[in-house]
Amino acid sequence: MFTFRRQGIVAAKETLKQASELAPNGAFPAWRGLAGMFETIERLSPDPQATVLQMEADAAHALELDPGNPLVQSLTAVMHMVTAGDADGAEARVRKSLDLNPDSATAWLSNSVAQSLAGRTEEAFRCSAMARKLASGSRYAHWWDMFHCISAIASNRLTEAREAGEAAALRAPGFRAPYRHLLPLYAHAGEAEKARLTAAKLINVERDFSLSRLRDDPDYPMRTLRNSRLIDFPLQVF
Repeated sequence: MFTFRRQGIVAAKETLKQASELAPNGAFPAWRGLAGMFETIERLSPDPQATVLQMEADAAHALELDPGNPLVQSLTAVMHMVTAGDADGAEARVRKSLDLNPDSATAWLSNSVAQSLAGRTEEAFRCSAMARKLASGSRYAHWWDMFHCISAIASNRLTEAREAGEAAALRAPGFRAPYRHLLPLYAHAGEAEKARLTAAKLINVERDFSLSRLRDDPDYPMRTLRNSRLIDFPLQVF
């Protein structure tokens, strides 16, 4: 699922479904729901509405099985906030997750999302930095790198955003999100050659990518960049 590609996500969802049927562990449907969230964000699902409904069912099942599991609490909270934009509805789960395990990278990530949705960008950045530090040894650390890149953009820390985005791209060259965010960051800084190279890398992993889609498609997954206005970089750099 952390390839963020359709084939990998579909395979992960099926494996997690089978695991959940074999063992009543809330982490399995929670991870499956998160895979559905990735599928939704990347617009890889042929039926987005059905995917969201399945995510909600997976989250409910996970909480029913393991309400005291901090991983379940944090994963379901992230899902709810990212897809519904509702920090208030997930706040209790975020707090409970951190209370149960203050060293959980996913719990700190979910707290960062909650702070960001509440408009507290400085606190969101602090929480994201903690999440990234705790996840630095994970084989999936690129996910936390990418979240930190987005958090840094939201708090106008563009140097930190570039560093985190570059780390994510280095760890996972097939991950599209870092390139999407690095391209405008380089263009904004006037680094035309880096922007062009990043665009070429993005085209290689996202065949239907175009500059007009990045800049003009309101559904393209770059909400924080749009809010920061970094998306309005000059096209002449290309």
